[in-house]
Amino acid sequence: MRQFFRVMVAAVAACLAVPAAPALAAPVTISLGGTCTTSCGLDGTDGIARVFSFTDNLGLSSSARVTAWSATPNVLTGALTNWRTAFVNYAGDGLGITNQDEGTGALNNQAAIDNLTGTDFLVIRFDDNVTVTGATLNAFAMTAGLWGTGRDADASFFIGTSTVPFATSINMADTAQRLSAMTHYIEASGDTSGLREFNAGTRYSGNTLVIAASVSEANRWGLVDRPDAFKVASIRVEYPVPAPEPAAVGLFGLGVLALGVRRRKPKA
Repeated sequence: MRQFFRVMVAAVAACLAVPAAPALAAPVTISLGGTCTTSCGLDGTDGIARVFSFTDNLGLSSSARVTAWSATPNVLTGALTNWRTAFVNYAGDGLGITNQDEGTGALNNQAAIDNLTGTDFLVIRFDDNVTVTGATLNAFAMTAGLWGTGRDADASFFIGTSTVPFATSINMADTAQRLSAMTHYIEASGDTSGLREFNAGTRYSGNTLVIAASVSEANRWGLVDRPDAFKVASIRVEYPVPAPEPAAVGLFGLGVLALGVRRRKPKA
């Protein structure tokens, strides 16, 4: 039904000689922070999914399903192994992750999405293909060895298309499911809170966005750089308006023309 409405919007625009460009409409900002009502606290059941509902750029109801995972990076190669489910914590400052090696998440801001004790991954599955162009991150300070205490919020963004049904959580421990969700990789550095823009030039689209504390070589275990830690307060997405099929436009146009002729036909 969603696709039908999108196509009809494009078809009407085409018949009215208005460019129904496959260009994306004004971006929609999806808030991921607020007052928690279910599964609250810094730690809870690993693997739970949180579903957010919002109105997209066409005024249609849309949804995003969010889960959390963590993985262990190889210090020398950066290869990620030991994928395990984690807990998505939800509060006014955004979504964070408490993984299975971080206890309750109360110490050292480990309830944030970080790469100090394993690397945390926030998996966001949309109910349709989108183009994500930004995320608002709230940076958190962590204490780590020689680095002392400070903030860093380098982030890795992955965009892909999953064939897993929307109502089913993506299994990041499954290689095929993980690779389909992480097709395109974009690194965005920064150490302060605020909007982190990415994907502006590449315009990758898909139904899955994965946000992680930086997976780059410089951030393995905080050995070469300060550990990264942040929560995701919002994401900025654009739903495409597909161009109608030529046949659909022709039939719609003929219908409009026939209606006009009928209305202009004189009475007998």
